[in-house]
Amino acid sequence: MEGEMLRKAGETKLKKYWYCMLGKELYVYKNKDDDRHRGMHNLNGVFIKDELPESYQTETIYPFTLIFPGNNMRSYYLMTAADKDKWVAIIKEAIGYAKLTDFYEVKETIGKGKS
Repeated sequence: MEGEMLRKAGETKLKKYWYCMLGKELYVYKNKDDDRHRGMHNLNGVFIKDELPESYQTETIYPFTLIFPGNNMRSYYLMTAADKDKWVAIIKEAIGYAKLTDFYEVKETIGKGKS
């Protein structure tokens, strides 16, 4: 998977970067055609947090956040919900993300514990 995502540059500006996902590594390029990457994020031990859409200038942007070991966080922004959903799905697959409902069928409450 590869494509353009935005990152915050200061409080009010977004910068475009090209990202390429290879296995559990997310490579960052300044431009799509660059031969050398600017950085790489290993996604071992990373959690992903889906964020609510935000207003940016006259548009809506769609963020998600990666939480790295040691609680370092990076937020990424996409211009469409569909693009965000693709990136989130690919990253979840790479990091082995799973929900409780992937393994169990949640039904009615059977108790509340001691009050």
